[in-house]
Formats: sequence, C-alpha cells, structure tokens
Amino acid sequence: MPRVDSYTSTRTDVTDMLPRVPLRLLDIGCSDGSLARTVKDRGAIAWGIELAPEYAAAAAERLDNVLQG
Repeated sequence: MPRVDSYTSTRTDVTDMLPRVPLRLLDIGCSDGSLARTVKDRGAIAWGIELAPEYAAAAAERLDNVLQG
C-alpha cells in the first residue's frame, strides 16, 4: 500500500509543463518512479533519488538509475 505522503501515478499537471523531448531528468523524491518513467518514455535519461527503500526498489525497475538514501 502506498504511503500517504507519496504519489505513485503520473502527474499530468507536472508533465504538461515539461518539454516534449527533455534530455535529462532528476526526480528528487521519486517515489516508485511513475512520473520520471513518463518522461523517460519520451526519450529522456531519467534518474531518481528516493529515501524509502521499497519505493527506491520499485523506481529502479523503471528508471535509468536510482539513488536510495
């Protein structure tokens, strides 16, 4: 079950503000990597930083690199 203080879905209010083809993205507090994965699917290199180990593990399956801690 997701923690109350995190999001695990794509936030179109954020992705709509990004360039259509960004080159790189660093998502700080990336949760499970859902948002950054959407940008990665557009062709970007997507990295994440996540404090919670369970979310960092999920994000690592979606992103190019994830730093946990």
